Amino acid sequence: EYMGEVSKMSMDSPHAELLTGRVSKPKEYLSAYQTTLKSIVGTGVIALPFATKKAGWILSTVAMVLIALLNAYTMRLLILCMRRVRYHRQFDSHDSSSEVSIAQVGMYAFGIRGKLAADVVMITCQIGAGMAYIAFISQNFADLLSIHRVAAVAIVCPLLVFQCVLRSTTLLSPFAVLGNIFFLFAFIATLYFGATETDVDIHELDTFNWSGLATFFGLSIFAFSAHAEIMAIEQHLAPLTRVVFPKIMLCSVLTALLIYIVFGVAGYFFFASDTKDNIFMNLHCDDCEHANANLIGKIVKGCTAAMIVFNYPFALWGAMQNIENLVLGDTVTASDVEKPGQTFGFLDSKRIMIRTAVVAVTAVVAAATKNFGVLTSITGCLSNGLLAFVLPPLFYLKLEWGEFSPTQTFQEKVVIIGNLTLAVFGAIFSVASAIVVVVGLTK
Repeated sequence: EYMGEVSKMSMDSPHAELLTGRVSKPKEYLSAYQTTLKSIVGTGVIALPFATKKAGWILSTVAMVLIALLNAYTMRLLILCMRRVRYHRQFDSHDSSSEVSIAQVGMYAFGIRGKLAADVVMITCQIGAGMAYIAFISQNFADLLSIHRVAAVAIVCPLLVFQCVLRSTTLLSPFAVLGNIFFLFAFIATLYFGATETDVDIHELDTFNWSGLATFFGLSIFAFSAHAEIMAIEQHLAPLTRVVFPKIMLCSVLTALLIYIVFGVAGYFFFASDTKDNIFMNLHCDDCEHANANLIGKIVKGCTAAMIVFNYPFALWGAMQNIENLVLGDTVTASDVEKPGQTFGFLDSKRIMIRTAVVAVTAVVAAATKNFGVLTSITGCLSNGLLAFVLPPLFYLKLEWGEFSPTQTFQEKVVIIGNLTLAVFGAIFSVASAIVVVVGLTK
């Protein structure tokens, strides 16, 4: 299969760069699979049992399969767009660098308007994720410390600002690794708690609930969308590993789908109509069968909240750099942020002010919104929905096919019409779902 992929490419194609470099080994494929899976499975899984409750467990399972496959497809489109941009850039500017951002893809596709659209969508995606992170952190700490959510936000904000104004995130990397261990423990503990401390009649559970589909759409898109991360991963792979990366990525998406379905459906089965938007809020009972059940719940809440605290700067790093570019009118390079041999230090005063303001905005919105699920769902519907279903097919059509022409074959026209349909319906459904969620919040 691998040699077949290579033989399909010619040296004058956008994929010719992949024919150079050392041969990849199976362990590199496994490493790429693990990294991709880790980039997909994140904090969005916390709200999936609630999403399953909103739509019903059968409807949510079917919809999640469809959303996963569409995400895998549009991720592949972005990878093809990156290769096309690299190919053009070698001739336009004699730049053989493999670094390609989604903003650069937008620039090559639609000029400054495409770049601006990509920047705005990426910024809103990451800012929305930051708001959801703080809402989750405040929920957990407020419950653990028996304080008001606003007080919890005020306590954690100085630490978030401190992390975001560091010149390098190198010092935070060990905490991110530790966070993965905490998260795995939280998943297992939640399933254990539900299996041992709950007793729900399956016949009382909803199977289809169309009125909750909009909320489910936003939460599941938020959980699956990892398009920017996929682009970054692809660029750091060995050249020949990139050849089969779309297949590796598909395997990662399907694995994430299995995890999401199991956790989402099991969480709903365990807690039924009482399933919270933050599933860890369900880890409490007044008459627990096991004496240590509530203690496990508190440990889970504390560990996952701490993990999200240290992941917060990673989630917003790209958005903050884009905002700095827009405000300061220059390009932030790696040398501006990280200096060789320097593991500790702070950014200049202008960037400190910008990043502090970004943290403050996310904190104020999170403190004003009591519902972690609502923030996550709105972000998923609008920003992640546009990133997943609208920009990739439009960029791909422009870069690969150009304008619609009568000389194109029937198969080419089907591809063009199919991608246009995905972009149009993706935009309509994303905006309509966000409106439904907001209207439901106001009722």
